[in-house]
Amino acid sequence: MEGSALPRVALRDLNGAGRTLGLATGQPLLLNLWATWCPPCRAEMPDLDLLARSPAGIRVLGVAVDDDLNLVREFVLQYRIGFDIWSDPGLRACREALAVAGIPATYLVAGDGRIRRVVSGEQRWNDSPARDWVEALRGPDRS
Repeated sequence: MEGSALPRVALRDLNGAGRTLGLATGQPLLLNLWATWCPPCRAEMPDLDLLARSPAGIRVLGVAVDDDLNLVREFVLQYRIGFDIWSDPGLRACREALAVAGIPATYLVAGDGRIRRVVSGEQRWNDSPARDWVEALRGPDRS
């Protein structure tokens, strides 16, 4: 996966609108696959939310794999998640396209749409080495 283009995957946002993953926007992306019932996923949320709210120039996108979207909506409201959450119930769309072995799974995607790093399992996104991975996505010309 690392070095390859982020594949196009049809997903939905929490309002049911169609969204397409894998459209290069020129902005680095941290893509996190997670579920409300997954303790390591839940543990990552505060760090991811902080990163999304920082002026780092990195877009954070969560893809919830829960079957019950109402639970996801409630979680987002309760924990005041400040980044976009899309939906892939049961990993039906992403499992094969992204070679997902388990969650949480995080894909660090450069602005050119290429996957630079795949991270399996829980990370502390505000500590090294994860902070360094995110910083590397920004590129040498960003301050």
